[in-house]
Amino acid sequence: MDASSGSGSSPSTTQPHTSSPSKTPIIHEEVVDIGGKRKKVADVWSHAKKIIKRNDKNEVIVVVAICNYCKTEVPAHSRTHGNNGIDGHVKKCKKNPHNALEEKVVAFVVKDEMSFRVVEGAGFVEMMKEAQPRFKIPNRKKIASLVWELYAVEAAKIKSVIGDQRKKKRVGPPMEKDWEKAQVFVNFLKRFHDTTLQLSATKKTTSPLIWEEIVAMRMIIDETILDTTDPSLQEVAKRMESKFKKYWGNLEKVNKLIFLGHILDPRYKLQMIGIHLGDMKLDASKIQSFVDSLKNCLMELYHTYKGNSPLDDINGIDDGDIDKDLMEMYKNDPIKLNYHLKMAQVRKTQKQAEITNEVDKYFSDPFVKWSLSFDILEWWKGNTMTFPVISKIAKDIFSIPSSTVASENAFSLGRRVVDPFRASLHPKMVEALVCTSDWLRGEEINLYKEPTEDEFNFYKDCEEVVTSK
Repeated sequence: MDASSGSGSSPSTTQPHTSSPSKTPIIHEEVVDIGGKRKKVADVWSHAKKIIKRNDKNEVIVVVAICNYCKTEVPAHSRTHGNNGIDGHVKKCKKNPHNALEEKVVAFVVKDEMSFRVVEGAGFVEMMKEAQPRFKIPNRKKIASLVWELYAVEAAKIKSVIGDQRKKKRVGPPMEKDWEKAQVFVNFLKRFHDTTLQLSATKKTTSPLIWEEIVAMRMIIDETILDTTDPSLQEVAKRMESKFKKYWGNLEKVNKLIFLGHILDPRYKLQMIGIHLGDMKLDASKIQSFVDSLKNCLMELYHTYKGNSPLDDINGIDDGDIDKDLMEMYKNDPIKLNYHLKMAQVRKTQKQAEITNEVDKYFSDPFVKWSLSFDILEWWKGNTMTFPVISKIAKDIFSIPSSTVASENAFSLGRRVVDPFRASLHPKMVEALVCTSDWLRGEEINLYKEPTEDEFNFYKDCEEVVTSK
């Protein structure tokens, strides 16, 4: 019995070999039939083959396992190495397609925030058997282990990048100059932080604030770019300017509701927008054209709302328009009663004429004075009778949240990561899931992502499916 017989396997093929790093020349290589008479064989041997190398005296020189994917040789003598060496190699082999698929499964669990047990679900198992029958699906414990390993790998990458960017000459704690620079950045970013808090409020209307905050941010960015005392902050401001112009540079493409929310503030109306646009270096003709377009936009909304309003119904006369005593008085005198009915019709027509001029009336009325106690919702509520149609427009516009923060909180990260299936996760594992998910999405992070043409087509297809059903 040869030195490898302890594995319970038998040689099946003999091939000549002419070169080897061993001092003793290898004459024969025998591929071992791992199965043999065994009922249970280690899974690793479906990914590798075992070879016995002998010299011309038929003595065993070395026993190795060769990876089926990268052809790497790993010592595999049953008495000295066993299956551990090749098993470890196969699990890490970059050319092993099963490893690539395993990595994709882990990324799927992390990115889509699925529970670890999803890999044990009947649907997932059936899908994988159809897609890759030879793939051994890891159980949830294995998935948890792989998530932790992936977290360690990604964390190492982050540390490596941070380490490369550190100043080599830096020694000791931050100097006074470093703190001064940090304070400058804090003061610069505080304005954006405050704006975020204002526009993310949920207890008050935020639609009238959007345009004013956008202008304020633009002014801060412009002032910082012109300030040459801090080149690093200046560079940050320039990058912010490019992003700002991308989304707010072309006013014609900005949602008009943002401007309407502003002009429906009786303290501003159309006047403040003209001043804002002047500071943005727009010429007078463009400013006037844009302001007129906003007024026309409000007028179009007015006519749309008026068309759905009962105030537009002038067919016939309500009984409330005529004194009942008068009706009783002239019930036997149809001529005089007819004159009274005509007079009621004239009054109603005049009232309707006043209503159609509601937009002009709003802009021609005096501005509301500034007051710390001013409440825009209360003002419109109190002026409902004066502006019955525009007040409805204001109510609808002011009910639109300026930020999606409130709605997204309903589906917060905490609830999605620590769902009922993950309620017992260790805090470190939760950290690994959250961080790794962010890192894997690193290239996808964007404050606002324009829908691609494919996405638009997908939405259109979805609508067609819904309509057809």
